[in-house]
Amino acid sequence: MKHTLYRIVTKVTIFATVFLTVLGAITPSAYAAATAFDSVLMQLSRVQASTITSSTFTINLPDSGTGWDATTASDTISITFATGTNNWTIGANWTGTDFTILDGSTSVTVSAGNVATSATAGTQPTYNACLTAGNDYATVFVNSADRKFWFRRCGGGGGTAPNTNGGNIIITIESGGTGSITTPAAGNNYLVTLDMADEDTLYDITRQVATSIIASDAAGPSGVQATAPTLTFVVAQDTTGTGGATCSGFSAITATTTFGFNTLVSTQVNNATSTICTTVSSTNSSLTVRVYISSQYGGLNRSSGSNFINNAGTGGSAYSSATQKTLTVGTNTDDGICVMDSGDTGASDTGTITSISPYNGTCNYTSMTGTETLGTIPTLATGGLQPVWTATVSSNSAATHLLPRVAISAATTAGTYTDTYYITAAATF
Repeated sequence: MKHTLYRIVTKVTIFATVFLTVLGAITPSAYAAATAFDSVLMQLSRVQASTITSSTFTINLPDSGTGWDATTASDTISITFATGTNNWTIGANWTGTDFTILDGSTSVTVSAGNVATSATAGTQPTYNACLTAGNDYATVFVNSADRKFWFRRCGGGGGTAPNTNGGNIIITIESGGTGSITTPAAGNNYLVTLDMADEDTLYDITRQVATSIIASDAAGPSGVQATAPTLTFVVAQDTTGTGGATCSGFSAITATTTFGFNTLVSTQVNNATSTICTTVSSTNSSLTVRVYISSQYGGLNRSSGSNFINNAGTGGSAYSSATQKTLTVGTNTDDGICVMDSGDTGASDTGTITSISPYNGTCNYTSMTGTETLGTIPTLATGGLQPVWTATVSSNSAATHLLPRVAISAATTAGTYTDTYYITAAATF
């Protein structure tokens, strides 16, 4: 049987402001974003369509003193499996042994009487009172119609203090006991949303993870691996603009990290002032990994999903597919990314990196007037997860840089344009 590891990191926000000048200048502007989990790891026991699966989520809390606690107000973690036709099916009956929770190294117990359920869409959590008080216990609410799980810390009776400042919380939802999770009926890409209400502030910490469901995960005869592999995925911001072999020493992506541009002109390809450095590594003896990308809006746009920059005048539209664009200075009005691999000026990568079309074209950081390219980035709903680069890794790591870039014309409409990229690494073993 195949198992798939997924790792998604902080969303990457791209922004550009076009002013009414001859050259259409872009300058950085302040951008406020909701706090996000530093990272989320999702592991499924099965990725085959219409199959019962167990799910494990490893949540890395922000480095901001945030903890899953009940000291001021009860903190709630929620996990929502995507809704819609041919989507996940959540069983209606659950008990405490269906959930295994770790806060760091501390086991957090869900007692049999501390699971409440509802099969009515839209029903909000009504928790059973904690049978045992203390930080080492939690109460759970499941709405099977909404495909959503809520986890609330009990508190009030001592126990081990919750982790803060970047601590990990691991939640496993078991199938095969009382409750069950069944994968969607159709092979496709699906989102799972994780939220945390810190001190009862609704959804102030959030993250989405994308997973691929396939027609069959059956595997032929193979050797037995005694230790499950790990997949480590790091995304950082390189502000030097010169690439580099690893992400070591660069700035970690946070909820408020943005990638912007200096003066934007129609006489050249406009590269972002910093690159997105991506690194993968694994403990497996030989693990083939792919890095994927999708976007929130399908292109830089104004007004949260309208008036896209890929049109010289008012309007434009979201990209419906991933397409490589050869940029003609002064003509193209396109945005996207390219991979700065070892064949590009100013780039340096480690491991055997293979960039994937449409992101594998010419991607020179310092040359912006020649024949340059970019690959467009559709939304997950319209285009699915787009593979960006692949490598085979083991105890070593593989790293390369993604370069956001924009081309405009003199007629590009003024305004502030934004988009958010979701960058994911996945490996099947």
